[in-house]
Amino acid sequence: MGISDNTALNGNYYYIDDVLAYDQNVRENILDRRLRIDCTTMSPDFITSGGRQKVGNNDNKIGTGFKDPKNFYSYNAAYTLSVRAPTTSSSYAYEGDGIDIEGQFDMYVKIPPVPHNGTWQLRLSYRSNDLCGIIQTYFASVPYGHEVQRNEWKPLGLPIDLRVNLKDPVIGWVDDGDDEEANEALDKSMKNRGWMKGSDAQQTAGTPKRHRNVDTMGRLILATEYMTTNTDYYIRFKQLLADDKAEFLFDYIELVPKSVYDIDEDKH
Repeated sequence: MGISDNTALNGNYYYIDDVLAYDQNVRENILDRRLRIDCTTMSPDFITSGGRQKVGNNDNKIGTGFKDPKNFYSYNAAYTLSVRAPTTSSSYAYEGDGIDIEGQFDMYVKIPPVPHNGTWQLRLSYRSNDLCGIIQTYFASVPYGHEVQRNEWKPLGLPIDLRVNLKDPVIGWVDDGDDEEANEALDKSMKNRGWMKGSDAQQTAGTPKRHRNVDTMGRLILATEYMTTNTDYYIRFKQLLADDKAEFLFDYIELVPKSVYDIDEDKH
């Protein structure tokens, strides 16, 4: 226990100023998990400005006016970026908040590094809404510390119409029933198309409903790539709809190792 100047009723506590452990066991075993990352944590600017998790009216777009916060970059700055305020009446975003991007954007984001080398699946949260647009997504990898060049972007499939409900036959969302085997078969069918339902670990406020059971919320599998720890990775979003009010909710991403996505992944 040693000597401590900070004593609580149930023991001593110590301040730390660095990572306690990030050894091979942490990287390859403890962090060999599905990593769900809230997009408002992907730039320190959202946190230090007080925008993230600041409760307010749902129509009050906290932090409106961000332009290229740290780890965010744009080819076309004709857009508005704001942090959504979590409320008690609705939370159709992971952890209640999210990043709203509106306008003719063409921007890219540096994503967090993977903890160990291996095959990882990159997923993007999806929320359909009539006010949304059509985006083309791209992926790029560059050596650590290098700038990404325009010719290094790889398109990730066809453009995504964010106005399409998950019940569309192309996606194949069907709400859960009492037959668990049938539910799992539907999950597999969706996943074969590149889609997944939302998480059952999150739910809306007001009248609670798990995100898994909301037909406007899900996950889109963007890419399955071999990724390394000494490489910087970026995803790019380009608005294709000629509507200055068209939105895109950049809510969360998932980095999922093969040991999880390939072997009976849970619904959480």
